[in-house]
Amino acid sequence: MNVAELTAVPGLPECRLPEDIANQLPDFVPPAPWRTRCTAALWFGRADSNTPLSLPAAGRHAGRPLMTMGAVIEYLDSPVDGYREVLAAAAFRRGLRMLFHCPFIAVDSLASLAAGRKNWSLPKVLVAVDGQPGHSGTTTCRSKSEAPWTVTASARALSPALPMAKNFLLWQEFPSGGLHEIPARLSGRVRLALIDIDVESSHRLERLVRPGRHLGLLADTMSATLGVPRPVPIERR
Repeated sequence: MNVAELTAVPGLPECRLPEDIANQLPDFVPPAPWRTRCTAALWFGRADSNTPLSLPAAGRHAGRPLMTMGAVIEYLDSPVDGYREVLAAAAFRRGLRMLFHCPFIAVDSLASLAAGRKNWSLPKVLVAVDGQPGHSGTTTCRSKSEAPWTVTASARALSPALPMAKNFLLWQEFPSGGLHEIPARLSGRVRLALIDIDVESSHRLERLVRPGRHLGLLADTMSATLGVPRPVPIERR
């Protein structure tokens, strides 16, 4: 992707990428697939007709979202070394598989930002993260981009660690290549948790990252794989 394509990756207004940041991004990033190790806090919320998406060409082709998912993540290793991330996605059911779409995501690494936009059309922007995702306690994520926002997650574990493994698909639209699906997998040990979320934003983020208390998961150590995107044919109406 060139600078124009990098800045054209669809996302919420909070994910607008300034050209001066786009011009700082590395020309080369490790291609998909990526395999990583991480710790994370994940929480789930309700979705409705006002849940914001960024699927301009596909529209509501996936159907109405069933729920939302948020996460704060610390990658212990990845093809671009360690970094931290906050994201929010809408979840859909497609056959027997769970489908996610991510219109909001921010990282504290320029290399990860570039890879997210180039490899998977993930609208990554820069964030400052304070805290330890995946552990009981508070993690605060503050925007370092033009649109100010803050997401705070306060987690409390409720159970011992239990094994979990999940395959799912991610749907993202590319600026020049239409809708793509991306196979993904999470596996590791997680604990049930209560996670209190506070959101401040002048745009639409509160419609996706719902403030309040949520049931969630704390992952002390988890493996994550994000695969190679493949085109999804859609019907034009």
